[in-house]
Amino acid sequence: MTHIDLFSGIAGFAYAARQVWGDEYENVLFCDNNKFCQEVIKKNFGKESLIYGDIREVTMERVIADTYHRGQAQQKQQTAGDKQCDREIVTDTQSWESRQSPQQEGREDFSGRNLQIDLLTGGFPCQPFSCAGQKRGTEDDRHLWPEMFRVIKDFKPRWIIAENVRGLINIQDGVAFQQVFLDLEGEGYETQAFIIPACAVNAPHRRDRVWIIAKRPTCDDTKSKRRDNGNAENEKPTARDVNTLGLSDSNAPNTKKPGLQGRNTAGDGCAGRRNTKYTWDDDWRTVATSTCSRGVDDGLPERVDRPELSAAQHRVERLKSLGNAIVPQVTIEIMKAIKYADDHHS
Repeated sequence: MTHIDLFSGIAGFAYAARQVWGDEYENVLFCDNNKFCQEVIKKNFGKESLIYGDIREVTMERVIADTYHRGQAQQKQQTAGDKQCDREIVTDTQSWESRQSPQQEGREDFSGRNLQIDLLTGGFPCQPFSCAGQKRGTEDDRHLWPEMFRVIKDFKPRWIIAENVRGLINIQDGVAFQQVFLDLEGEGYETQAFIIPACAVNAPHRRDRVWIIAKRPTCDDTKSKRRDNGNAENEKPTARDVNTLGLSDSNAPNTKKPGLQGRNTAGDGCAGRRNTKYTWDDDWRTVATSTCSRGVDDGLPERVDRPELSAAQHRVERLKSLGNAIVPQVTIEIMKAIKYADDHHS
């Protein structure tokens, strides 16, 4: 499962994908302009991770070139005795060695080459659509859906998961929301949107979010539909079937999901609750009212690779990064449906 993670933040999408696909998961690139988030990504996914600070830099030719040169550097390190290199990224038909083109003015020409991307994710900036913002919508300079769509057209991933605040639906009378669907469907994708809150997976807060799932149909998909001939019993789940997860009802805050690992949300700073542990099966309202707002272990280290932050600076950066992050447990359920669709496709 090759993955491009745009507007990565602290890589919640990549974390979820790695939980679902395990050793089959391979990140191609991250993209985020926040230095703190970039260091968190390097800590959790390796210092050699390919990270772009500006989505405008993400083009097929540049990514292929950067990935190739990164692979070359890793090969040299391995020759020197460094065994910690990533697996070689698989291209569409040939190995990197056989795809080298003649050098032009000292530079290799990577135009015309392609990477096979299975999954592209991105929580494109929500400030233009957030109730907490100025609600300028598509007129906001931070409206970067057109850039995300450009990357989609360039790389043509099989699956897309896009995330945004609930306000995306109503801003500008729904024009911005409709534009996302018009763009994707114009490129041949089948699309479906869901409003799934964090409490749907029993997280201790509401956090309504719009999740847009898109799949590029293949010839096999068309043949399968014809073979099924409308028989509902033989239908295989696709991106439109994510509601079978039981997550689409945003008014069900206590929806329990089996198989989710428990987590300890009470840190040492919570007086009288040092030994209190909560799991994803506990009622989110109970957890929310009993968990201290200070001293909770959020999993982000006070010191990452390079930033030397004071306690106050670290608190600001981690709260900002957590506030902008997705809820991976929601994404994990969506990705499980995608994996099921791929595994059971015939």
